[in-house]
Amino acid sequence: MALIPLGVLTATGIFTKEDIKEINWSVLWLVAGGFALGTCLQGTGLAKVLINAIPFGSMSVILVLVVAGLVCYFLSNFISNSATAALLIPILIVVAEGMADPSAANNAQFLALGGTQAMISFIAVCASIAMLFPISTPPNAIASSTGLVETKDMAKVGIIIGVIGFVLGYFWLTKIFPFEMTL
Repeated sequence: MALIPLGVLTATGIFTKEDIKEINWSVLWLVAGGFALGTCLQGTGLAKVLINAIPFGSMSVILVLVVAGLVCYFLSNFISNSATAALLIPILIVVAEGMADPSAANNAQFLALGGTQAMISFIAVCASIAMLFPISTPPNAIASSTGLVETKDMAKVGIIIGVIGFVLGYFWLTKIFPFEMTL
């Protein structure tokens, strides 16, 4: 699908042979590899087996949310944000179902925070704030492919954005989101 626009733009003369040579194909292959990894973990069922092996219903809700957010953030820096979300959101829906089960020890606390909707929203924020490397997100890949932005500079700014974004996302999850759910 991603090559269709390239084919159309080349056929119409908007892209030339020289333009295609300037595309940083190694970064594109890294992003595609991230999507493939997420798809394989879901398609083989490995993700569901790993989730079912852990009793999330008896764990601290805050601990599960923070660990899930951190895993999402760090994974999203090494495979693309979209691939990370595509991998983790279905997994975390299974986790949320275990935590929302009426027999779960921390069911009331989980539902008070907003339940499954809050967890998935927080994970989406955590995936979106990952910007350490060119592979993290397509805009980073594009910026890196110009040669004007070095990876070390991207990493410095990415860490700052990641920390601030994680703290703001957690604050939103625990302080603001529950109020929105009650309106």
